Amino acid sequence: MSLRQCLIRLAVLLLPCMFLAAPAALAVQAGAAAAQGTPIHIEVNKGSLIRLDHAAATVFVADPDIADIQVKSPTLVYVLAKKVGDTTLFAVDSHERVLLNAPITVTHNLTRLNGALKAMLPDSNITAKSIDGAVILSGAVESPVEAEDARRISARFIGKEGELINRLSVVGPNQVNLRVRIAEV
Repeated sequence: MSLRQCLIRLAVLLLPCMFLAAPAALAVQAGAAAAQGTPIHIEVNKGSLIRLDHAAATVFVADPDIADIQVKSPTLVYVLAKKVGDTTLFAVDSHERVLLNAPITVTHNLTRLNGALKAMLPDSNITAKSIDGAVILSGAVESPVEAEDARRISARFIGKEGELINRLSVVGPNQVNLRVRIAEV
């Protein structure tokens, strides 16, 4: 058998192996791209500009009810937060290589809520946090009336669908008004 015949047989034997290895190599490449995405945190009704390193042919989000996108140019994407939740932003180039695979977390508009709480209750120490679709109020207030005011203000920011968890503590002294009558019989 000649050298040429040996090389042809070797090529014929190795050709199927190349087709089997190609999907595995692509899977490894996709996994590496998935690890590259930096998490994106946005408040409801706010947006964020994402600059891509390479031109994207396709850009989309996994759940368009949570976030929407507008492609300004092949390398510039605007992400708009619509409702509280989690989704993922994907960007793919013309050769179907993943350019971006980034998780998006949309939270309540806590900047405005914390500002309103500070303006309406300046002497209290209240912070609002958004966790899994709920707003958690924590801190200390002087009276139960202040705690109720903070709850009402927060409820307006989260709407009817959101959940409010009140973890405020009242540090002011409790006052009890007693009316005493002395009667002689």
